[in-house]
Amino acid sequence: MFIVSTKNCLNTAIEICDKSDFHLIMTEVKRFPDGELYVRVVESVEGQEVMAIGNTREDGEALEFMLLLNALKENGASKIIAFLPYFGYARQHMIYKPGEAISSKVFTHMLSEYSDEIITINIHDNSTKKYSKKKFVVISMVKHIAKYFSHMDIGLIVAPDDGAMEIAREAGEILNVDSRHLDKKRIDSITVSYSEARFDVRGKNILLIDDIISTGGTIKKSIKLLREMGANRIYVGAIHGIFINNSGDDIAGMCDELVVTDTIYSRYSKVKISDSIEEIISEVA
Repeated sequence: MFIVSTKNCLNTAIEICDKSDFHLIMTEVKRFPDGELYVRVVESVEGQEVMAIGNTREDGEALEFMLLLNALKENGASKIIAFLPYFGYARQHMIYKPGEAISSKVFTHMLSEYSDEIITINIHDNSTKKYSKKKFVVISMVKHIAKYFSHMDIGLIVAPDDGAMEIAREAGEILNVDSRHLDKKRIDSITVSYSEARFDVRGKNILLIDDIISTGGTIKKSIKLLREMGANRIYVGAIHGIFINNSGDDIAGMCDELVVTDTIYSRYSKVKISDSIEEIISEVA
């Protein structure tokens, strides 16, 4: 199996190769004088199975990944696995207002066109999978987040809203503790409010867990509410840490520890994708 990566996931590709017998191949990425992106695979992939690794968080990253997949297909790869540690553009998985585009559908269709299989980690909404014409696998890193906190005497797992309850339940089963969610009302894209929680956190160590931390507004309000409710220690875990406007630093200053994976690398990436290497390899074997 060959491995190739966009520049934003090169460290992950190297770690996967170090823990397997996969062969890492390099790419040439540059821009034409008019600013258009150029992508070339520098080693022959004809007749080879290749796993391409890349995130689609930003527009440029997404375009680089799509061009990389096309380069593999045009140059004769026998099988192409698209592995997206962070599947960007999955937030818009349905139409909420008339006239909207369904970005997760567009991206999944493009991935299906140029790959034979899609693998990602804790996608924002699993309904995106229905747009794929090819095998679409979602790997969960929740167990690794939970295990990181296994020695922290966690008394309760809390989701910041009902949308994160599936993750909270999974973490709770691993740590053998109960899970609950806060009642959140979203006022606009930035502002959220909370109702008084209907469960007791007094004196307990809490693991507040979510799939994505972006602006951090939801998590910060959750921490504040849990403090007011009498929680002892509050730990925050998430799969993907985007941390817009350095919100990770704000959150870390409010809680006892902040932990995310390295799907998007930051100083708080204390759980590695390569911790799931056996699961990833079993999907592409």
